[in-house]
Amino acid sequence: MALLSVCRRLLEFRETVQRSMTSTQLYSSSVVSGRQLVNGVDLYYEQTGRGKHAVLLLPGALGSTKTDFAPQLKSLNKERFTVVGWDPRGYGQSRPPDRDFPPDFFERDAKDAVDLMKALGFGKFSLLGWSDGGITSLIAAARNPDLINKMVIWGSNAFVSQQDLKLYNAVRDVSKWSARMRQPMEEVYGAQVFAKTWEAWVDGIQQYVHRPEGNICMELLPLISCPTLIIHGEKDPMVPSFHPQYILKHIKGSRFHSMPEGKHNLHLSFTEKILEQVVHFHVMKFSGGFFLWVGSAPVLSNLAVSMSSRYDSMPLSTLVLGDPSNTAPNSLAQRLAKKTNKQVFASYSLPMTDSNLSLLVENRIKKELELHPEHF
Repeated sequence: MALLSVCRRLLEFRETVQRSMTSTQLYSSSVVSGRQLVNGVDLYYEQTGRGKHAVLLLPGALGSTKTDFAPQLKSLNKERFTVVGWDPRGYGQSRPPDRDFPPDFFERDAKDAVDLMKALGFGKFSLLGWSDGGITSLIAAARNPDLINKMVIWGSNAFVSQQDLKLYNAVRDVSKWSARMRQPMEEVYGAQVFAKTWEAWVDGIQQYVHRPEGNICMELLPLISCPTLIIHGEKDPMVPSFHPQYILKHIKGSRFHSMPEGKHNLHLSFTEKILEQVVHFHVMKFSGGFFLWVGSAPVLSNLAVSMSSRYDSMPLSTLVLGDPSNTAPNSLAQRLAKKTNKQVFASYSLPMTDSNLSLLVENRIKKELELHPEHF
């Protein structure tokens, strides 16, 4: 009876998956844009995917969804994630108003970002922020620990040093930028508005140097409790390496990943590598029932293991779909079992819609039922 019940539940699950595949793929592949009134400003956003794990993309200085995160909106797993990109007030399509830089502009952006996600109906979400968006993410995570699931930042800093001032002033005059760097911003703002707003940003960021230790959000870092991944491009011309190291040191349990060839906008230059880091960092906690791990092995499986801990709620009876040829002791199933001290059934390489899936699962359940009846 137990076996029949398990098989029946599995068949029902498979039929539900197959019925929903078409509508899911259509929805997931589309990008919906809109405007949401938040704190007195109509904020522009784009949303795609239907996964349970909501992720907000936070752009850099003068950045927007269009200029900063087009590859991520297109390529992040839309069945695992619901991805939201936004244009902060005064940036991109969130105009009017024109952008200004009061002393609390990072705090203001952080509040806008969180309030936007709440207005869109998300009770808990993760943050992906680069440059100024990373600073905004740090503040948002510290101020809203109950709302932030996980956070990934790169090209960000918690204070402004004298060395930073020299870097900012060196890029103040956008006419000295390459045409390739200017073009995306000029397409959004026009050449004159872009130049004026960029100069205002340089003045705005410089005001922090007059604070003790150039503080932007240093005192907030110890308040961050969500899992945090800090990525740094070793060839970043705008953010010296002491900045990510400081953040790493002051956020408890945070992790660091260095990209030797990465520059400031490394997520645009190394899109696939960044997506790989982000997807693996956001591997969801294992939950009760059948965990169907569908994806290419070795990269996904390696990070599935690395992101698992002995505290994950991985069930005793778990089916893992992975690489069928990997029967070595360090296979995905074996390593997951060892890492979590849990029993992992098997490793198969099959898409969820494969017609043989049900039969394979049923046969495997029969075998496991004979070997481990206590698991059922």
